[in-house]
Amino acid sequence: MGDKEVKETDKDRSIYLTDKELLYAATARCRCGAGLAYPMDQELSLHIRAWVCSAVLKGETGGVRATRKDWFVGNVPVGQHDALDWAMWKVREETSINNHGGHTTRPPGTYARTVGNAKCPKCEHTWESEPYIACGLGHHWFCGPCPGCGYTIGAGGTYSTRQGTPIETRYLDVILDEEKRP
Repeated sequence: MGDKEVKETDKDRSIYLTDKELLYAATARCRCGAGLAYPMDQELSLHIRAWVCSAVLKGETGGVRATRKDWFVGNVPVGQHDALDWAMWKVREETSINNHGGHTTRPPGTYARTVGNAKCPKCEHTWESEPYIACGLGHHWFCGPCPGCGYTIGAGGTYSTRQGTPIETRYLDVILDEEKRP
């Protein structure tokens, strides 16, 4: 789990994340007023499997706490704070292309963007986009032809499987510091 790897002896220590480690909801908030969020660390996020009050995730709740063991067994704190299970609740992410208006519950200091990654099936060259605002777009980044060999199948976003294997594209969210905003 990256730098959040949990050892047996660490499971009873509280885990606190920073805004740079969280992806926030576009508009959904906890009953305490904090934005709902989940960890960007994939393994930790899949153990929690919920949109959780960001104040709880950041250790700002003054008494309500969650240990690493709690997160790993799916026992997120409730009561004054919300934890909405992904299986039961639809919450739009701040970076969603369906987030028309670019709403976010993220506090000032950081901002979220999307980065497109591409890999050519012919020469295995990889390339990526600059961080971009995906909110409200009709589509994600089109990678264009492979810079390594010129391969074009899937480069414009559409293709037919009869043409061959398309360029593989993936979209990741990144969190950047507000002070470095262009």
